[in-house]
Parts: sequence; structure tokens; C-alpha cells
Amino acid sequence: KDHMPAMYNAWAKGEKDSYPPNEVHPILAYATNLFLGCSSAVTFHSDYPIKDFLREVAVNGRPVVTSVKFGSLGHVITVVGMVFESKEKYDEFMANQYSSTLYHPESIIYDDTYGKFDFDKLTYRTYAGASGNDSVMTWDQFIKCCRPEGNASIKFAHIIGEPAAVN
Repeated sequence: KDHMPAMYNAWAKGEKDSYPPNEVHPILAYATNLFLGCSSAVTFHSDYPIKDFLREVAVNGRPVVTSVKFGSLGHVITVVGMVFESKEKYDEFMANQYSSTLYHPESIIYDDTYGKFDFDKLTYRTYAGASGNDSVMTWDQFIKCCRPEGNASIKFAHIIGEPAAVN
């Protein structure tokens, strides 16, 4: 309520289309840092260049928390890896400085606390064992559902700082 008073007041008054504090990305980053006792363990960006997003995962080995729209559900997932068609495609991606316009992964590997999302039925699978650990989406699905939706240049990203990352 101190950092974003207008948003907080709208939510407290129950205004239509307002967001609870736990669904506001800068507040999530602030609360994570507060919990960890520092100011820069996590930094939120609403316009993180996709090339830097991919570099975080592929080169720095750090997961990236991001916002997605799965069906009608706004949600947060953690990107933990990527899959390339071949070693040659991976080498091209690395040699071209992670330029997603020319070279990009075939698929994105992510963890989802809600479980496994079914991109065909646009719903979560509810059968036993439908874990969201190491789920996979195609590159096109990633571009389409990761916010800002359909943008192949920038994405929402919670970047984990080096001191907070587990190496």
C-alpha cells in the first residue's frame, strides 16, 4: 500500500478490474527481496529483451519467472530450460548472441505449480500425476502466451540476481 497506493486503494475498495497486491509483479519482486533481506535478489522488468531473457537461461543457468496467459487464466511460471532441434541449431543460437529473430529454441521448458497445461484444450490436466515440473511448450506457444502476449521482442521477467541464484 506504500509503494503503489492507487492500485492498493482500488483493490481495497473492491473496484472492478483491480488487482490484489499478490498479483502485481513489482510487489512480488519487492516482497521476495524483503523476505530474503536484500534489495536486489529479484528485479522485475515489464519489457525485458527476449535475447537477454534467453541468455539468462542458456548462458547464466538461472531460471526466469514470467507471466503467461494460459487460456483465460493469468498465471506465473518459471522458465528453466530450452530445447533445440539439433546441436547445430544450438551452436548457431549461441554464436549469434542469442538473437531470437534468426535463431531460437524449438521449445521452452518450464515449471508450473498449477500442474500441466493442455494447449489443445486450453485447460489444466487434472489426472493423477499431471505434474507441472519440466513442462514443455513450443516456441510459438511461448511467444503467444508469455506477456506481453504475441510480442517476440520483449517479455515480462523476474530476473534473479547472481547472489540469490543457486549455482
